Amino acid sequence: MVRILEALRPLIAQGEALPLEDWTDILGFLRVFVDRCHHGKEEEVLFPAMLPVADQETRALIQQLLDEHEQGRRLVASLASATGVEHVAAAGSPEEREFDAEGAAEAIDRYVALLRPHVVSEERHLFPAADEILAPEVQMKVQEDFDRIEEEVIGPGQHEALELTVERLTDLYLSAEGHTHGFYG
Repeated sequence: MVRILEALRPLIAQGEALPLEDWTDILGFLRVFVDRCHHGKEEEVLFPAMLPVADQETRALIQQLLDEHEQGRRLVASLASATGVEHVAAAGSPEEREFDAEGAAEAIDRYVALLRPHVVSEERHLFPAADEILAPEVQMKVQEDFDRIEEEVIGPGQHEALELTVERLTDLYLSAEGHTHGFYG
């Protein structure tokens, strides 16, 4: 999705508003998969499991990631506002949709700049720390709770629907050579 957002940036600069359906799908993905599911799992399950046994460095990392989750939520809200998705959702009138290209471009730039190092911090530091400090039985409980959140937040069949959304947007906005389907690719 990050690469899709990056690919949209020059289109926006050229004055393309893009179809409302695409923005709705992008924002839905960012809100459901990235925020409510991925970040939700961390905030509701992983971080509370880690904090009692974490050293000061890991606690600081968790706080940094929490702050970044909040920044990400604000940036997604800015993108929704700039693309007119919020107005359409509230008023129900796509014809009156206003598209703020500068605001959308800025929100994308800031979101991508936030998310790329955030993912690296998780992969290189957070997840290895969790593997190291959490007892095997706690790790099993964390996984069970992750599965529960996946089921409750995304729901049956919705993960596959999100994957299809990413594939559709990838096919539309990324060149055929060298693109991969994936949530962070």
